[in-house]
Amino acid sequence: MVSSSQIESVDTVEMYQDGTSANPGKTSKSIVAKIIALTWFTLANAFNYATMQGIGYGFILYPALKQIFKNDPARLNHELIENSTFFNCNNSWTPLIIALHIKMLEAGASTKEAIMVKLSLMGPLAGIGDTLYSFTMVPVFTIIGVQFSQNGSAFGAILSVVALSLYFFAVMLSVTLLGLKMGEKIVDDLAQTMKTISLMASIIGITVIVGLSLTFVKFNLDISWTQAVGSGQKSNSIKEILDNVAPNLLPVTAISTYVALISKAKWSVIKVIMFTFVVAIVGATVGFITPA
Repeated sequence: MVSSSQIESVDTVEMYQDGTSANPGKTSKSIVAKIIALTWFTLANAFNYATMQGIGYGFILYPALKQIFKNDPARLNHELIENSTFFNCNNSWTPLIIALHIKMLEAGASTKEAIMVKLSLMGPLAGIGDTLYSFTMVPVFTIIGVQFSQNGSAFGAILSVVALSLYFFAVMLSVTLLGLKMGEKIVDDLAQTMKTISLMASIIGITVIVGLSLTFVKFNLDISWTQAVGSGQKSNSIKEILDNVAPNLLPVTAISTYVALISKAKWSVIKVIMFTFVVAIVGATVGFITPA
């Protein structure tokens, strides 16, 4: 049964669609440690295909929201609801977004304004963070660790884990302090160049996705026939013909189909996965799809 207080809370939250508070509070100095600790251990704990890291983001923001809106519970509820929606970014760079978000709310920004900055930053920062961590630091420290472990020593593995953890902590601490120090100024500076940054990030992102698709997506059509050529026989296949026309056309077609199903037909990720299973099983059973 829903209590009267819950009903009142929901009704009040709906009044804060543009989310503004007359006298927002300030966060304490301990907020830096809370941001780093919560981001490190809880950001992806509630990861799902609907909101990605959204629930974790709202949870990390909660201690700051309690301090900023301690005298405005309705706005607090509204902020928690609105900031538990979709979010996805590199873990080590997420504290920068959270710090800026907090400073904007402290300065009296509306819910919509703060969320627009959050959504604008998460893509570019994800690209920067993933590139530095996954494609730079991880290979470097892994190779160093392997060199020490070739004779069976565990030191190499420990060294890699410790080095990556120190890098992770250093980045999180640096971007958190940067976000809290620069606050509104860095938001204004980024807002002026956000279109250019977003365009560059989109181009890089599309290039990376296409490259990964061609590398990892394997799709072979086992449709072939023979034809008489002079006194002999020549074997032909759909795959060879398509590769001669446009190499890797089949993987690109498969990825384009998935994009269309998600963006145009509004399919969920689960439906796309099930569709892939059905097509693969039926195709393998009939015989026109073979393992790569």
